[in-house]
Amino acid sequence: VITLRRLLKKLGNPQESYKVFHVAGTNGKWSTCQMLSQVLWKEFGYKVWLTTSPHLIKLNERIQINGVMISDDELNSYLGQIYTITQDEHISLSFFEHMTLVAFLYFRDQKVDFAVVEVGLGGKYDATNVFTHPLATLITTISDDHHRILWNSLAQIFWNKAGILKKDVPCFTRLTTPLMHRAAQVKQAPLHIAHELVSTNLHGIHQQQNAGLAFHCLTTLWFDPTRVRQWLTQITHPWRTQWLAANILLDGAHNEEWVIVFTNYIQSIRHRFKKVITIFWSTKTREEYPKFFNTLIQGDINYLVLPAIEHRAVDPATYQQHLSFATSNWPTLSAIWDKLPRNDTNTLIIVYGSLYLAGEFLQTYAQKNAQSLSSWEKQ
Repeated sequence: VITLRRLLKKLGNPQESYKVFHVAGTNGKWSTCQMLSQVLWKEFGYKVWLTTSPHLIKLNERIQINGVMISDDELNSYLGQIYTITQDEHISLSFFEHMTLVAFLYFRDQKVDFAVVEVGLGGKYDATNVFTHPLATLITTISDDHHRILWNSLAQIFWNKAGILKKDVPCFTRLTTPLMHRAAQVKQAPLHIAHELVSTNLHGIHQQQNAGLAFHCLTTLWFDPTRVRQWLTQITHPWRTQWLAANILLDGAHNEEWVIVFTNYIQSIRHRFKKVITIFWSTKTREEYPKFFNTLIQGDINYLVLPAIEHRAVDPATYQQHLSFATSNWPTLSAIWDKLPRNDTNTLIIVYGSLYLAGEFLQTYAQKNAQSLSSWEKQ
């Protein structure tokens, strides 16, 4: 972060050119960012940039203005500029720092009104934590994930994520814990607790909670409550409880808290189907898996599928201790595709876990059905 700040200062601090919503948390960040950005540009007509991670199919997904991704030519141009500068300054940046810097420069040059920025990992030491006075900070949820990077205890993880709080900048959250109040007090950040559940077209009570957080943030600032509520029922949101067909459900649930929430939703709809097939993958480490895998969804048939891009995982035998999979090896998605009853509305096909798997399935589904991804890319 120190190196990135030095480089940003040399470039004129482009990250200070727009009003920023800075969003951290374990789960719910991506959904909350989508809600904030889409309400601001679809209902209120602002020019809004959104930067999130990771991407599912295309790198450009990480940098968008009003739902339109940065073009390949623009992305390559900015990466070239950054490469030249880092070589001249003898600076080494991570992949995420490169993409964050591209976003800051691109959005300054495009003269956007608002920026909705999702924290990459943690908060205090994240590459996005370079704003001196954002418009607002938001903390979604805090749970035990990425603990090898963010420290071991939940309290330490919380303090890392709360590192985005700034003096005199309002912080919006649903968390009511003593730690949350203490962090706001230490940072001298006005704390706003969102209690309300707000209706949204997205599935699950957790999305009503995310909508409640976005609603409370926007309306506490200056945005009209009626108009905010209206557009929170029209959010487009790929790979978050996304129905690709009447019997195919895709979700990026890849940690314990998220899987529990997703499982609760599955239980509420399972009675509509005679049979359930799950397709799952996870990059959890050997230290993380014991508690996490107790939350896996038990289908009639379960596939442990290896995404083409993935290389990290616990040994399949370890997975088998918690859930019975149809094969003892790691089949690819293409290897089981023809075995899936994709047109059988009595069988629910659930794809969840690694975001690499979600992205590959989304792309495969579109290609196999001779559909263009252009409609998804514009969301």
